[in-house]
Amino acid sequence: MFNVASGAVKYKVEELRIILDDRTIASPKYDNEGGTIPRHIGRTYRFPTFKKSSIESYLGKRTTGVVEFSIAYGPHDSTPIRRLKMKLNVFLRLDDKPGIADTIVSESDSIILSIG
Repeated sequence: MFNVASGAVKYKVEELRIILDDRTIASPKYDNEGGTIPRHIGRTYRFPTFKKSSIESYLGKRTTGVVEFSIAYGPHDSTPIRRLKMKLNVFLRLDDKPGIADTIVSESDSIILSIG
């Protein structure tokens, strides 16, 4: 994530799911759920690692997966006012030339409606 807004942005990861072929982490444990990104600064948000035993059969091969996430965000000094949702198809090389590529399947950025 890179902040191109005119000021600091506060974000909260509402949902993050990574599926490799038929495997996922059922109840991932995160170090944090979000934070603040200063203006013109980037942040990397990490998904907990898969157990080696659950992906061992992919080592030395190519595979595909899906990444889905929802992030609420807004000015650093208020509640979130927008929500970004994305779904990506990912293509992984876990062979002698490791790498990752993705294709955006769907993307939406919408206003969060407040009640009251």
